[in-house]
Amino acid sequence: MAYILNYTREPINSALYDPRLAYSMHLAVSEDGKEYRALNHNSGVLFVKATENQDGSLNPKSLKNPWLFALPEGGFGVAAVRIEGDGGEDEESRGCAVFFVSPDLMEYEEVGLLKLGTEHVERVSCVYDQKRGSFRVLWQERTGERFGAFIRSPKELQLAAVPEMLEGQLETEEIWSRGSGLCGSGSFDGGSGLSGSGNLNRESIAAGIQGAVPHNVLEVSEAVAVRLCRKLTPPVNIGVRFPEQVEAANREELELALEWSGFGGRYESLPNRGRTRVVREVYGDATDFSGGEKQKLLFARALYRKAPLLILDEPTAALDPIAEHELYLRYGEAARGRTVIFISHRLSSTRFCDRIVLLEGAGIVEEGTHEELLKKGGRYAELFEMQSRFYKENGK
Repeated sequence: MAYILNYTREPINSALYDPRLAYSMHLAVSEDGKEYRALNHNSGVLFVKATENQDGSLNPKSLKNPWLFALPEGGFGVAAVRIEGDGGEDEESRGCAVFFVSPDLMEYEEVGLLKLGTEHVERVSCVYDQKRGSFRVLWQERTGERFGAFIRSPKELQLAAVPEMLEGQLETEEIWSRGSGLCGSGSFDGGSGLSGSGNLNRESIAAGIQGAVPHNVLEVSEAVAVRLCRKLTPPVNIGVRFPEQVEAANREELELALEWSGFGGRYESLPNRGRTRVVREVYGDATDFSGGEKQKLLFARALYRKAPLLILDEPTAALDPIAEHELYLRYGEAARGRTVIFISHRLSSTRFCDRIVLLEGAGIVEEGTHEELLKKGGRYAELFEMQSRFYKENGK
């Protein structure tokens, strides 16, 4: 077994770390439940969605006091208090807690707000009650009063009974999910330890992870911890010596990557095919590709690697409109099973994306699908109309 620590950070003024990022959930891992190492560069892994104002602008939100728990059917849940982006109280979520679900602690779905009362919620926890077959939600209001109630599921945000006022220390019972092999532990009690997790305390964690504000620990399987470490641990710089040539391990996958990237025709025209030298500064007989050909070649390399995440920064900047259109026709097949982030000033590329985020003035202006943003008639629709004058849509 292994242990996952859920924590936030103290806001700090640093050129390397925006103080607002402190208001997000962070994760750390431990094999023994004593020594923890931060994941994802000690940066947040879970953020709250912004809300939309009446004028269409976005209102950034953050979270505090997140609580991580296991789901009996497998996967994870998070309960937290939603706050403003700068850390202030959020009047929109007064008396509420925000809930998330996740299959693997890497991808999260924001379910929504659970109405608990009328006062601002200070902290919240959620654990599965195996006997009742439902989840017990405990929370503390800003006034200091504590309450408890049950919900059927964090995916169905409705209280199943009238909340009852609690007396004494806010605690939670340990839960065990035999089906998933996950154990959820309680909260910090008295500011010194974590009930159900040994001799862990805030001071020891803060000493090992800069600025950490611990909240709770979840016992998970070793497989879950290993996967998180592989995905969220920064690589270590080591010396590497490259061989003169690298042969493709799978010829069929190579041909697919070349086809999807649009570089297949150019590749077949090369006398030495895969043995073609491409760095003119190193080899005098290297082939000099055009800007568009280089982009297609780099795209083919990325596709062949089967990377789960592709970040394409202006991938069609050096392509003519026809080549760009042909590339996007193949995009759906090439991106299947991957997460692809397009960074582009050409809005002709965005209509192929599942979600569009329009950035302007160092902030998010609009987000949605292509059709939603056009229907909205805002800044995105204005920019798209301006650019579309230079293209003939649908061959007309």
